[in-house]
This record gives sequence, C-alpha cells and structure tokens, in this order.
Amino acid sequence: MSISSTRHAAPTLRLYRSLWGLTVDPKSSSATTSPSSTSSPKPPPCRGIKFFPSRQALLRHITGAGRDRVGSNERGRKGGLYHGIEASLCDLGSTKEERRDMVRMLEEHGLDLIIGIYSSWGDYECRHDHYKAPSLHIAQFQSQLEEALALGPVHVNSHTGCDAWREDKDIMPFFEMVLEAQRAMGSEISISHETHRGRPLGNPFLTLRLLHALPSLRLTADISHWMVVCERLLGGREGGREGEGLEEELLRTVAGRTDHVHARRGNAQSAQVVMRGRGGRKEDGKDKRKEGRGEREVFERFWRWVQEAKREGGRGVWTVTPEYGPGYGGGGEMDVDKVNEDMARWLRTKFGSM
Repeated sequence: MSISSTRHAAPTLRLYRSLWGLTVDPKSSSATTSPSSTSSPKPPPCRGIKFFPSRQALLRHITGAGRDRVGSNERGRKGGLYHGIEASLCDLGSTKEERRDMVRMLEEHGLDLIIGIYSSWGDYECRHDHYKAPSLHIAQFQSQLEEALALGPVHVNSHTGCDAWREDKDIMPFFEMVLEAQRAMGSEISISHETHRGRPLGNPFLTLRLLHALPSLRLTADISHWMVVCERLLGGREGGREGEGLEEELLRTVAGRTDHVHARRGNAQSAQVVMRGRGGRKEDGKDKRKEGRGEREVFERFWRWVQEAKREGGRGVWTVTPEYGPGYGGGGEMDVDKVNEDMARWLRTKFGSM
C-alpha cells in the first residue's frame, strides 16, 4: 500500500477545561496550599464566575465534572469529561513557585496542562500595553514562552501581536521573528497562535495570507471571533452552491493548520451563543443567545475538517477546550460551567470517533 493511500486511525479527542470563569477566592487563607477547606467562597462579583476556597477544591471540581453522566469510553483522565486544564501563567499563580506548586497539584489529580501566553497584556483583562512596539511584544512572548515550556505543558496557546499594526511593515516581520524564537528554543512542545480579536489573527483573511506566507505558522482556531469581526456567518451555505467561495478556502486552509481548538459557537452579533435548551436564560419568551441551525452546521463542519486534517496528517491526538465564559455576550447570565460541560459531552458524541 502506498503512503498516499494509507488511512490513519481517527485521532483521540482530549478535552480541556479553561479556567476562565473558575477561580480561587483570593481572600481565602487556603487559596494556595490547603488541600481542603470548609470556608465559604465569597459571592462572585458578576454572575457566571464560580469561586472555590482552594486550588484543590477547584481541581476536584474539574476532575469530577460529568463523572456520573459519561460512558466509560468517553471519560477523561480521572473518569470525568476533562483530560486537563487550559490556564494562563497568571491563572497558575502569581509567582514561579506558586505555578510550580499548581503543576504538582495537577499531576496529583491526573490532569494535563495547556498554558496560554500573551505578547501583550498580563492576561486577558490587562490590556493597557497592547499598543507597545513589536519588539516589546517579542520580548514578552519570549519571556512567557520560556517560563511556560519549563512547566512541561502538553501545548502552548499564544495571544500574539496587535491588530493595529501594518501588515507588510509590522505584522509579517513580527510573525517571522515569533516563529524564529520558537525554533530557537528547540522545544518539542507544540505552540499555536489564537485567532482572537485584538490580534492580527483576529482578521480571517489576513490570517489566510499569513498562512500562505509562513508555512510553519500553526493556529489555535476559535473562529467564533471571526463571525463577529465580519458580521456574517463565515462558511454558511445559504443561497450558494457547496464547495465554492473564498470562505470555504479560508476555513479548509485554517483547519489544516490548526493544532488546538477553542470550541465555542458564535454568530454575527456575539462570539458565544449556546446550544438550544442548554444553560441560557430566556428573556421576553425568547433567548436571543441561542444558536440557530446555520451556526450549528458551520461550526460542526469546520471542527470535522480539523479532525479530518489531523487524521490525514497521522496526528494521534487532537485537543479541544470548550470555552464559554462569563461577562459578555450574555455570558454573565449563563451557567457557564453547565454550558461548557454540555459542549464537552456534545463534542465527545460527535467527534469521539470517525
């Protein structure tokens, strides 16, 4: 049998729980070290955020998610839905020592780690330095990447660059330097760059041009951002013949260059809409955040293309983080934990095998 005709087995789906919306009460005396606590978490400052009295309590919550509702062939590392967590360096702790302690706790709970790093902002909420020079973005990227790799994650996801830069004079040279910095570190840990608003990769058609120009650029695909940026459902097939158009070329190309997926459905007006009947709250008899058939089909088709690309490339594993969060797009009124858990179970049902 020729190499070209070899059919690889379907990649194993591994699900990760983002710590967005899950946090340890910073005022708890057991916030960093105590394996158990009876102290009560403080009330969340906004709906959708869940507080825990200790890191151990948070990790027990993640390992137990869905444990009594999934079949034995759909379980994560400890019998729940998730194989691990996705977290920024700030999520892991405020010092290097705290971060190493958190990694040890994850190992005790049998959880893998995906780390998110940022070329600007300390974390997602800290945006004050977004417009700094590309050279300073590079310096922060290198510093955070070096620290992240030392913690031994299974993958690194990067928020990279600034959307205000010029394509030819800033963005292209910047990504060339980023990829050279990755190569220079010589790590076998995979590194991908997220298609997030506020970043150059928040523009889908610029992303396509960068992919053509930079063969080693790999992506974390969160295409929910692109639906809002473009104010349309990219890849929708209403009124057009299947297989035609730039949007399909875009999504198929991106699927083939995706290392990691943030699984969240969006539409032209919101980066997160929930599955019908899953965790949203109705307003005036109608929930405007509920997905329609078009969103469901577009996102399922794209994720299927990602899975197929990994199978064709002989990748044994593909990693996905359901990433609904609190605080915007109706997120503060969602039961975020339930929505992510529902999405995780849906992904296992749809993509557990091919």
